[in-house]
Amino acid sequence: MVDIVLVQPKIGDMDSFRTKPILPLSLLHSACLVDKEFSVKLIDQRVDSNWKTTLKKSLDNSLLVATTSMTGPQIKHALEVSKFVKQCSDVPVVWGGVHASLLPEQTVSNDYVDIVVQGEGEETLLELANALDRNVSLGEVRGLYYKDNGKVRYTGYRNFVNLNRLPDVPYHLVNVRNYLPIYNRKKSVAMQTSRGCCLNCHYCYNTVFNRQQWRSLSAEKVVDNAKYLVENFGVEDIYFVDDNFFVDFERARKIASGLAKIGVEWQVQGVTVSDVLKMSYEYLSFLERSGLIRITIGAESGSDRIRKLIGKPEPVSQVLEVNRKLSAFNIRVFYSFITGFPTETREDLKKTISLVFKIISENKNARTSPIYNFIPYPGTRMAEFTKKYGFKQPSCLEEWASFSWDNVNVPYIKNKQMFKNLYFSSIFLDNKFKEYETSPIIKLLSYFYKPFARFRVKHLFFRLMVENLVREVFIK
Repeated sequence: MVDIVLVQPKIGDMDSFRTKPILPLSLLHSACLVDKEFSVKLIDQRVDSNWKTTLKKSLDNSLLVATTSMTGPQIKHALEVSKFVKQCSDVPVVWGGVHASLLPEQTVSNDYVDIVVQGEGEETLLELANALDRNVSLGEVRGLYYKDNGKVRYTGYRNFVNLNRLPDVPYHLVNVRNYLPIYNRKKSVAMQTSRGCCLNCHYCYNTVFNRQQWRSLSAEKVVDNAKYLVENFGVEDIYFVDDNFFVDFERARKIASGLAKIGVEWQVQGVTVSDVLKMSYEYLSFLERSGLIRITIGAESGSDRIRKLIGKPEPVSQVLEVNRKLSAFNIRVFYSFITGFPTETREDLKKTISLVFKIISENKNARTSPIYNFIPYPGTRMAEFTKKYGFKQPSCLEEWASFSWDNVNVPYIKNKQMFKNLYFSSIFLDNKFKEYETSPIIKLLSYFYKPFARFRVKHLFFRLMVENLVREVFIK
C-alpha cells in the first residue's frame, strides 16, 4: 500500500535540450517530512512512459495524490494527472507549486482538484496526510485551500520553514541516475540551497510566492549534500537552481571552498548584476579556481526605460560592465532576456537585441537565452500593470496552460508570430549547443542555422520562415 502518491508532470521545452530531465526537486523537498511517517511513491511523467499504469496501481487505499505546476504548459500535464486520478478513484487530488500558490482559489475550484497547498509544502503536506489518515477536519492544517460542501475554505497563512531543520532530501524516492543530464561532458545534478530573493523585480513570481524573503541552508549542509551525491551517484557537476545564490558572499565562499575539496564543478542559476559588481577580482578568481564553470544573469532588457519599469535598478551600462569584468575569467555567463512588456516599443526591442549581440561580441564565454515572451505571473506588479493595456487574467486553470515563454498571450502585441519567430531564432545565436550533450542532428542543424538566425534576429526579418517546418526537431 502507498499512502502518498506524488506525480511530477512534464515541463515542456525546458527539458528538451537535456539528455535527461532534472530532478523533481519541488516534490522531493515537499516529501522530506511526510516520508518519515508514511509510505511515499513518486511518479514522473518525464521518465515513466507507462505512468498511468504505475499511478493506477498505486491508488488503492492511498490518502492523497499530489502534483505541482508552474504557470504555463505544465498545467496541462498536471490536469491530465488529476483527471486520470478522478476517473480511477475517489482519492483526493492535491495541487502545490508556484501557480497553485499564486491563484489558490481558482486552482481549487477546478473539478479535478480537491486541495491546494499554498507556499512551501513540507510541513503542510505532513499535517494534511495526518488529518486525512485520522479522518479529521482539514481546518486546523495551515496553508490549505480546500473544498467543503461546495465552498472553498482557507485555513490561514503558514510561516516559512527553517531550511536547516528539515531532513535531507529523500533521494531514495527516485532513481537519481535518471536525472543526471550531461553538461560540459559531465554528469550534472540540480540542487537547491536557498529559497526566495530579496529583490523587487516586478515581473517575478518571487515577489508574491516568497514575499521578497531569502532563506538558505548552511554552507556545511550544502557541501555535505553535494558530497553525498558525488560519492553515491558519480555526480561531476552541481547545478544550483537558487533564484539568488550570492546574497551572502561569505556563505558562497565556504560552499565554493567545500566543493573544491570534493573536486566537483558547479554552476549557478541565479546571479544578479549588482552582486557581480560588488565582487572583487580576487573573489571571482577564487570562484573560478574552485570549479565554478557557469552562472546565469537576468539581463532581461537592453532598454533603460523598460529596466526601470520592471524593477531592474541597474542601467544597461552596468550590465556591459559586468560582462567585461567576467570576460577575464573562464566562467560561462548565460544572460536571460524577455520581451513583450507593456509599453515596450520596437526601439526598446532593438535595444535589447543590440545588447544581446554586444554581450556576445565582448565576452567569448557569454551565452544568451532565447528572447523569451513576457508571462504576466498572477499577483505580480507587472501583471496588474498589464491589465491597464487590455490583459484579462484567465478565468480558469485550463486557460493558463497556453502561457509559455515561446508564446504571446498579451493583447497589446499584434504581430504575435513575429515574437514567436524571434524566440525560436534567438535560441541559436551563440555556441551553447556545443556544450550540451544532445542529438547529433540538432547539433549539426544548429551549426548551419546559426548565421541565418543571427541575420534574422539582428534585422527582425522573419519572412519565409521555412525553418518552422523543422522546429519540432529542436523543441518538443
